[in-house]
Amino acid sequence: MKKLLFSLSILCIATMGTAQTVPTRNDYSLQIGADLGYATGRFNFAHRLGYGISIQGEYLFADNSAVTIGTGYMYFENKYVSPTDSIDPSIGYERIQRFGMVPLLFGMKIDNEGKFYVHPQFGFAFRSKPFVSATYALGVGMMASPKTDISLRFQAVQKRGIVATYFAARVAYVF
Repeated sequence: MKKLLFSLSILCIATMGTAQTVPTRNDYSLQIGADLGYATGRFNFAHRLGYGISIQGEYLFADNSAVTIGTGYMYFENKYVSPTDSIDPSIGYERIQRFGMVPLLFGMKIDNEGKFYVHPQFGFAFRSKPFVSATYALGVGMMASPKTDISLRFQAVQKRGIVATYFAARVAYVF
């Protein structure tokens, strides 16, 4: 009986001790954000500003590392190009059109004590023509508060040798 009481008291002390520790971060999180993009390179000839929304899920598997999966919608309106303007032959008139995509990105966030982070991503961009393109991004960001994530990324969408590149700023609410 003494051994049973001793075992129960050790179990209760161990349980109470672990109940007092509070995790600093959740293992899972969901973010909903607004994106603002600026076209660069040859993509800037026909497009300038873009905007969109994004949803991203995170799973924290180590103290400073998380795997991510994200999607959303990004849209770039075309610029007005006069028919008399000289056009880069690699772009051509048929490429000057509105550019909308639904990216599906997989990535890894590596942070510094939960404040600043680096976020490489890769995945697919679903568009109307051509339907699927490869995309990759490299972002940096910071957790402005426990519920606010601010980031800047460079992203490229590539299909058949044609690359559309842009910078995007993102502000997200973390659930």
